[in-house]
Amino acid sequence: MAKLLEPIVERRGDEPALVDEAGTTTWRSLDERVDRLVHALRTRGLEVGDTVALLSGNRREAFEATIACLHGGWVVVPVNWHWTAEELAYVVDDSGASALIVDGRFADTAAAACDAHATRLERCAVRIAIEAPEGEGAGAPDGFERYEEVLTGAPPGAPDDQRSGGPMFYTSGTTGFPKGVRSSLTRTGEDPSLLGFISAMFTDMLGVPSDGVTLLEGPMYHSAQWVFSMFPLACGSTVVMRHRFDPAEVLELIDRHHVTNIHLVPTQMIRMLKLPDDVRTAFDGGSLQVVHHGAAPCPVEVKRTMLAWWGPVLTEYYGGTEGGFLTQISGTEWLDRPGSLGRTTPMAELLIVREDGSPAAAGESGQIYF
Repeated sequence: MAKLLEPIVERRGDEPALVDEAGTTTWRSLDERVDRLVHALRTRGLEVGDTVALLSGNRREAFEATIACLHGGWVVVPVNWHWTAEELAYVVDDSGASALIVDGRFADTAAAACDAHATRLERCAVRIAIEAPEGEGAGAPDGFERYEEVLTGAPPGAPDDQRSGGPMFYTSGTTGFPKGVRSSLTRTGEDPSLLGFISAMFTDMLGVPSDGVTLLEGPMYHSAQWVFSMFPLACGSTVVMRHRFDPAEVLELIDRHHVTNIHLVPTQMIRMLKLPDDVRTAFDGGSLQVVHHGAAPCPVEVKRTMLAWWGPVLTEYYGGTEGGFLTQISGTEWLDRPGSLGRTTPMAELLIVREDGSPAAAGESGQIYF
């Protein structure tokens, strides 16, 4: 079976694949590290269909672990790094995770979950900690293997019989404990190159360039940020990432790395609009080809001001973890219809219905069904 990264490694081997605050990983190195992690997790007993919980900030190792799951046939559950020990234990238990990979920055939360909720984490026998950035985190908790030692101890080379895996996101935490959403992406046991085909289809629909440069400026545990970074990566885009959002740094990173695409939420745009005039004026932004935003309604004046500053590269979408991209609208179209969320995408069917279940007329309010 074809590997997801194989054609990209052949094309861009020693070019940057992942860039974070600590350094750069080439495509070739990423492929080698993913292979080792697949070997390591298989050696520790993980089988096709098993689940791996990933509690990590935006860093290169989080992508390595995710791609390993996509090749090992495992479901990866990105965990919100703001959650408490009780919430972490709940998700590990509810998802049936056999493995827990933890960013050292959140080692205290993992340790507390293991101590206070030992019975709920009993089946999660594989526990690995990624070293925290210098000056952050508490190191590997008791009972956790060190990530780099796990990779070093695993053999190189592509594992045999690789199988596809996929993500399962937890959402709706405002109504009690969050719920895991199994979508069309949560596939296990098929050809690992499948995600590449899905990614190409969606990035084409969304206007994201292949072999571009993606900037990740939101938590990867959100489905939108995951899709808007993993899909471009699967098509050959370099992914530059930051763990924390800094509005001035975003502008600097876009110009320094010649970023072609980024996903934003309205709060981030508002913070950038509040930057001093000289900082905003110094921004070029000429490399940007598309800027997607969603996740929350964008005030009309904020959108209008961003369009005047960045131009019509802004594309808005409406959707959710459960249903994917339902509608989208370009910046040019939005200026003609301010406040609109656009037309239904080719991937969705959408209806507005009255309380009695009958279709609503044009301009009439109703419930959204998709």
